[in-house]
Formats: sequence, C-alpha cells, structure tokens
Amino acid sequence: MNSLLVRKIIDESGPTVDWLQENGCELNLVDAGTGGGYEHIGKPATLHGYKEGGTVAINKLIESFKSKGGDVRFGTPANELIKDSDGKVTGVKATKPDGSTLNVNAKAVIIATGGFGGNDEMLKEYIGDSYTKGEIAQNTGDGIKMAWDAGADKYGTDVAQYFWEKFTDEENAKLAEAIGDASYILPNLSKFPNLRVNKLGQRFSDETKATLYSIHGAEISAQPEQTEYVIIDSNMLDKVKVSGTAAIEEQFGKWKDNPQSFMEFNEPNDTAMFLEEEHTPVDYAALLDKALGTGAVFKSDTLEGLAKEMGVDESKFVASVKQYNDSIKNGKDELFFSNPSRFISVDKAPYYAVKFSARNLGTLGGISIN
Repeated sequence: MNSLLVRKIIDESGPTVDWLQENGCELNLVDAGTGGGYEHIGKPATLHGYKEGGTVAINKLIESFKSKGGDVRFGTPANELIKDSDGKVTGVKATKPDGSTLNVNAKAVIIATGGFGGNDEMLKEYIGDSYTKGEIAQNTGDGIKMAWDAGADKYGTDVAQYFWEKFTDEENAKLAEAIGDASYILPNLSKFPNLRVNKLGQRFSDETKATLYSIHGAEISAQPEQTEYVIIDSNMLDKVKVSGTAAIEEQFGKWKDNPQSFMEFNEPNDTAMFLEEEHTPVDYAALLDKALGTGAVFKSDTLEGLAKEMGVDESKFVASVKQYNDSIKNGKDELFFSNPSRFISVDKAPYYAVKFSARNLGTLGGISIN
C-alpha cells in the first residue's frame, strides 16, 4: 500500500467536496450510520450523498465545465494515448461518431475511466471467476489498458471491493418470474444478524457485522463460489408478518427525530421512509414459498433436510446451527466473539435458506501511481 498516497487522498477529501459543490454538485452531509452500519452511528459525519441524484449532479458538473471553456465529446471513446519521442504522454486518440480519428493534444491526460469490474475476461484473468457483478457494466478497463499499452506498470490488479446481497443474473430472472417486483425486497432479509453459512455448511463470520457492507462483502467473496446462505426460521417470519422487520431489529428509529436523506442510484435513501417500511407487515413466508425452485430459496421442515436442499454438508450445517443457538443461550460466541444478544435463533420449522452472492462493486487497482 502507498501510505503517502492514502494520506494525500485524506488531505484532499475536504477540498474535493468543496470543489464539487462550487461547480454545482449539491450534496447532503448525513450520519455515517445511515446505511445501517451500527458501528458507524453517531461518529463524525463524512458521508456526502447526492441531494438530487447522480444524474442531476453530473449534468450540473458538465455545464460548469462547459461554462469555463471545456469541450465534452459524447460518443467519442478514447482508445490510445499519444506519446512524444521521449515517451511522455502528450494527448489521446479517440474515435468520433462517424468512425474517424480525433487527436487531442494536451499538457496533461487524466485517466478517470473506472476499473474493469464490468469486463468478464479481465476479471477472470486478474481476479478469478466473478459470480455476480454490480451495476458497473460500463467499467470495462479501457483506460487501464490504454495506460498499459503506453508502458504503465500494472499494480493491484487483484484488488476489488465487494458488497453483499446479490443474486446471480439467472436467479434474478427466475425470481422476477416467480414473484415479480417483490423480488427486490428479498435482500432485506440479509440485513439482520441471522445465521450465515457458506457452501460447506459452516459459519464464516460475525453475523452482527452484516450491515458493514464492504467488510461482509469481502468475507463472502472469500467463500467458495462467493456464496452465503442466510438461515431464517418461522418464528422470525411470523413476527415480521405481524409487525414488520422492526419486530426483529429496528434499524432506522434512531433517526426518527433527525431524519437523514440523500439520493443513491437516483433513488431516495431516506431514513423516514425506511422507518415506515420496517414497521410495515410483510408475509415473507408466502414470497419465499413462491420463490422455491429458483435456485435462490430453499425450504425444509428439518435442518437435515434444509442442508440437503442447499447442497451443503449435513453434519457441519447442523453443528453450525447448534453453535449459533448455543451462543444465544450462553451469551457468548466462542467462534467469532460476536454479540449474540443480536442473534436470531433458528428454532421453529419450516426453515428457509436464501442464497446470496458477493457483489463486485469494482476493481481498485490496475495502474501504478508514482
């Protein structure tokens, strides 16, 4: 790790936010725990969210750029860096909409094209098989490859950031057919400290850290096939059917008197809205039953049967359930030293398992920086 570069990023973070706002990007400063991460609640606010959404923000930045003499060329992908006889980068070659070449000469070239999280071939070569991708299909690594072609050193090509609660494309298609738009609320079941096991049938992390998204995403990414199963019993589903998920754990009531909001993916991230939603009864059992056979949801009247449906080792899975439940009874998690007071016991049949995969949010390396 380049610690001096990290320090530079930290030092420039405040001025960067100021620069964005000065150029039309409107941001809301919100509590660091707004997304649900308990460990972040009440800490110094550093989370800046788009006030009106990313599309509005980017368009305002473009207008500011143009007003200062900037020239934006859409539909004109860059494909090669221009170098002088000494090897210094002096510009870029691009392809215009009509197919002709555009040469742009410049004192400096900034490569800000993202990583290669949307490029299956590069992911397989440098990261390994990626079972699910995030909403980053546009990040194909073209800027990185241009830099490599110009002689830049490769660095950190195996580094990526992962998230959680993702179904594969095939599972998403089957879920949409089985339960329609309701498929988008199934990931809500992954936001609680339910027992989680991998494809070996074993616990692999502190379940109370599930809402620390990047941490838990990294944990899932290290599991076989980047997969976890969230185990849910009927006691939990009965409570949620009557009182909503707040009956399990109210996550947004802490902002009742001080609501927080911003736009994410051009959708509202609003604690007042989320608080209302978590107090809204939902019959998840009915949804899960409709989703059986999609490859994402499994059900059985016994733990042994559930292990068979999931395709995991029966003895290891049953032992994992026992160890998790015993942690609740004993008030101590001997495996990961979690806080078992937040655990959700697995007691009442029928039992369900929902299969989630790590979501690749994007690669973080590629080009060596001096």
